[in-house]
Amino acid sequence: MKATEKNFINLIRKRREEGLLYAVETYGWVIQSVVRKHLFLLPDLQQECMNDVLMAVWQHIGDFDPNTGSFQNWAAGIARFKAIDCKRNYLRRSRKYVDIEGQFIEDEHAGRQMLKVELDQEIKELFEQLSQPEREIFQKHFIEEATIEEISAEMGLNESTIYQRISRGRKKLRKHKEIREAGQ
Repeated sequence: MKATEKNFINLIRKRREEGLLYAVETYGWVIQSVVRKHLFLLPDLQQECMNDVLMAVWQHIGDFDPNTGSFQNWAAGIARFKAIDCKRNYLRRSRKYVDIEGQFIEDEHAGRQMLKVELDQEIKELFEQLSQPEREIFQKHFIEEATIEEISAEMGLNESTIYQRISRGRKKLRKHKEIREAGQ
């Protein structure tokens, strides 16, 4: 069966490669531009990130709802978050190497610093969309990697409240992302 704009999503859901190939041919430029935008200082990671994005599209196509947005925006969102994950992983690996070897070429160090500043700015921009309690919960859970139980004990809130605030915060961030993408 030949993939078209009308059936490629169903083909991907049925695990037919033609659907994914159509998505790459038609929407690959969007994914590639998002990945390049976020990983411009790390060209070696761009192809790996593109592969991660396509794998995520393949694995999570069931989460796509055409009633809430276009495939192009959905794929661009996946690309953005995968690119941020790639940056974060690169920074973590770089820190481990610094601890082991203790030395880096200054250009590499400057590149890591620029990535860290850029990532911090993106996180700050996202966090500005959240209320102060949500911001504190997101900081502890997603940045400091504290468990829900630890956050609950520290903030004096029950775990279900923490989960509710995370859920509300994610909805706010999704809405902010959609508005931002619509403006681009």
